[in-house]
Amino acid sequence: MPFKPIIILLILKCIQVQPGDNCDSLRKCQDCIHAPSCGWYLQYRSANGSGCFDSDYLEQHKTDTENGYSFPPRSSFLIVKNEKGNPISPQEVSLNLRLNEPFTFPITLTPQWPHKSVALRHNLKKQQVVKLTFFTKCDNREMTESDKCDNVQLGEPVTFWVKVEQRQCSKRQPEQIKRIKIRLTPGDAVFRLDLYAYCYCPCEMDDAVSSPQCGKKGSFKCGVCYCKDGFAGKDCEINTSNTYQN
Repeated sequence: MPFKPIIILLILKCIQVQPGDNCDSLRKCQDCIHAPSCGWYLQYRSANGSGCFDSDYLEQHKTDTENGYSFPPRSSFLIVKNEKGNPISPQEVSLNLRLNEPFTFPITLTPQWPHKSVALRHNLKKQQVVKLTFFTKCDNREMTESDKCDNVQLGEPVTFWVKVEQRQCSKRQPEQIKRIKIRLTPGDAVFRLDLYAYCYCPCEMDDAVSSPQCGKKGSFKCGVCYCKDGFAGKDCEINTSNTYQN
């Protein structure tokens, strides 16, 4: 019948998985923090409470620092320096950024003398790992992708929006900390962006083999037991190699 494909498409659309729905199926911390709206909760003392959870769960437990630690599922932005009288405002920010989840923030320029044009220039030679895109409204026009404004008047503020995207993780830099400089031209005013990318979980560097938390039948990493062959369960308490005969 000709209407069957339409019905199937409607059903598939209705059951489409939303971001965060499959967080608990991700067993590794790194896979978890790369998934949309998922974050890893690490419980210090046991393997029963650690794992990948959605943003609602982590929001409820973010203040429980005594029993565990969570890798936040959202990017965070902090203004570090914003002095008055500087042609760039703010002058320095810190951004914790998730992989493939762009973050946009404004920079306001206040030229101290008239210019035919002002522009922003950054120090990234390549943009395969981190990509910057500038947007602005020059002369009260619609928002456009541009790093330049023409006919800027003395003391007239110009706002640029900076879109930052961590496109991939560099294997050479496990910490993924990068300082990006954006310079106003003409002039010597500089904006600094300290970028930390959520690429790796520090707890994955600690691999306790034959850990007591796992009954010495598996390794303990990021609060989770990874059992040896023949064992299963959160604490590797199940012996799957046993055979049962009737």
